Amino acid sequence: MLQNSPRRLRLVAAPTLLSFALLAAACGSTQSDIDPTSSTVPSTVQPTSTTTSSAPDPSPTTTQRPSPDQTTVTTPPTTIAAPDGLAVLGVDGVLRASSGGALIEIGGADDTFAVQPTWAPGGSVVAWGEIDSSGNGQIVIGAPDGSRLERFDVPFIPFYMHWSPDGTKLAFLGGNPVTLAIVDRTDQSVDVAGAGTPYYFDWAPDSVRLVTHVGERGITIGAPDEAGPRIAPATRSFLAPEWTPDGSFVLYVVEPDTGIVASADGQPILQTDEPLLELVSYDVVSEELSTLLEFQGRISFEVSPDGATLAFSITGGPESINFGSLVTMNLESGAQETIQTGVIAFEWAPDSTRLAFLTSTVDRTAIQWGIGDQDEVVLFEPIVPSATYTVSYLPFFDQFARSMTRWAPDSSGIVYSAVGQTADEIWWQPADGSDPGFIANGSIATFATR
Repeated sequence: MLQNSPRRLRLVAAPTLLSFALLAAACGSTQSDIDPTSSTVPSTVQPTSTTTSSAPDPSPTTTQRPSPDQTTVTTPPTTIAAPDGLAVLGVDGVLRASSGGALIEIGGADDTFAVQPTWAPGGSVVAWGEIDSSGNGQIVIGAPDGSRLERFDVPFIPFYMHWSPDGTKLAFLGGNPVTLAIVDRTDQSVDVAGAGTPYYFDWAPDSVRLVTHVGERGITIGAPDEAGPRIAPATRSFLAPEWTPDGSFVLYVVEPDTGIVASADGQPILQTDEPLLELVSYDVVSEELSTLLEFQGRISFEVSPDGATLAFSITGGPESINFGSLVTMNLESGAQETIQTGVIAFEWAPDSTRLAFLTSTVDRTAIQWGIGDQDEVVLFEPIVPSATYTVSYLPFFDQFARSMTRWAPDSSGIVYSAVGQTADEIWWQPADGSDPGFIANGSIATFATR
């Protein structure tokens, strides 16, 4: 539970010296339309130190799995049974879902291909975009066995979808400028709700309100089709705001009035040595703010599903991909623990005990997934992620963490996509560090949430 007055922490990040061409491409992805465009933060931040932790134990024990000769998993073993609750987007544009250990086709066939599979809470249905050879698009909702199909004509092809917690509405983004629209399953309607660039959002647990971070409007709270009151300006120092699981607080970043001297055109010309940015919690009832962190740079964050712990990573500048340390903070005591350095993306396990993260190998020649907590970190075999993940998901991982997961519902492991010898492949990685298992060829895989 968030407290009204948690301990305030000052952090300054230093970027890791990684430079992979593959990951650099992610920063200049084809979804650059939704990159942040409005800020009063200097585009270049001069960090002064590495992120520090207030925890007495400086780092967890790290277990490094033996690395294969190649950095890409290229010779799949015998295919394992597909875990329950899994959706796999094939390299052929066909969407498949697991049923009794097998993957069955549920979407995208003949002259259509599927995009953006997104499970509804509970996993009873999955939604995806479907595009035909003429470029016409629909949103399709169906059960994992292929039954109960619902089709909705939409004004644009979605590049992001996010279910309301009660499963009655599906919010999706697309178009240029970026536009938000809502599929309402109760009356079978599709309505445009707003537009702006960039556009990031999160559903409230009550399924009635959104918190949005929109370039032209700033940060607002309200019904999807209403321009709610602005509670803060937009900033390039973070992407996706977040509700706490109990619906009491919203987390976002604010830029204090002090610390920057601006020219007449609003561009920053002077920066003080004091931290300029604050990650805050906003009490939606009292409308009071509490500062959780003070920092310089750019932050990504996610509250654990049980609402007790914040995971965050800070990188050196608002334009760069995230290579900061992955740190957890107890939201009641403010105590911090550093889990891993040089982290590119991360995601909480459903049981709130561990985090999956993407990081670099020790020699910084490849990247790898890992799973860890404050006591132990296990790093897995180096891979090259699929191009679909690298370009369309990785730069916006914190927004996607609000709506989909790579974790199995029982927190026993994760799925990931990797470039294989002949095609992109989907792999299952047990959380205990045992050998990964090949599931199928595919570009993206996601588990149903509970």
